[in-house]
Amino acid sequence: MDQNELAKGQTTCVLGILKLSPSQQYLAYSIDYIGREKFQVQVKDLTTGQVFEDRIENTESSLEWNNDNKTLYYTTMDHAERYAYIIFNY
Repeated sequence: MDQNELAKGQTTCVLGILKLSPSQQYLAYSIDYIGREKFQVQVKDLTTGQVFEDRIENTESSLEWNNDNKTLYYTTMDHAERYAYIIFNY
């Protein structure tokens, strides 16, 4: 993961967490471009280099893969900035 490349054109770029899927084909990572610990989760296919268009907004920096290599567990903030546990399937 090249943080300098991710930071191009941004005033702030903080990587929160990097997690490989169990198959090691996908890399899920959280990134904050605001500087307020409001991360977005992105997933990259390491075999093709493609970053999926899906973004999960307003997350905390924690996340975890399920053993199926398609399901991510993460925490997101509601409108009052309280955390809620969410599951996302690719």
